[in-house]
Amino acid sequence: MRATLLVLIAALAYVSQASRYVLYLTAQHEVYPPAVHIADVTHVTLAFMKSSIFNGKPPSKWPLFTDVETVRKKFPKKDLAVLIAIGGWGDTRGFSAAAASQMGRKAFAENIKAMLDSTGADGVDLDWEYPGGNGEDYKQITNSEKSWEVGVYPKLLAEIRAAIGPDKIMSAAVP
Repeated sequence: MRATLLVLIAALAYVSQASRYVLYLTAQHEVYPPAVHIADVTHVTLAFMKSSIFNGKPPSKWPLFTDVETVRKKFPKKDLAVLIAIGGWGDTRGFSAAAASQMGRKAFAENIKAMLDSTGADGVDLDWEYPGGNGEDYKQITNSEKSWEVGVYPKLLAEIRAAIGPDKIMSAAVP
């Protein structure tokens, strides 16, 4: 009984240690909650960069509504992770263009790495809603016209992971 109790306590300690609390900050609602409400926040995601920015030549300056270091200073956790969200419900075209070819996927991934290096962000949140879906475009483009995206989505993710390396965080919106 005592051994079972010790295992249970150890498991609870691990779970509480591994908890993640993510807060999204957007340019439309750049509101920081009171300190008492953000004490446990472990990750902040800055939303959203347009996906099409990552298809071509990278810009000389990445269009964030704030900078990563300013965000870090507003949260009490010293090991706060700051991510940059790309896309969002109404932004699927850049992802589609990137996913369409090996060269497109590679360029997209390399541009994400360049953005992370330039901004000092700890990772990227890929908010493609959704491959083969359409997000806000569902009334203009049928899902059958976009079904090819489902098969290349893992290839795009793999290319991004290879470009940014194992130490950067990568998250994704999934249905």
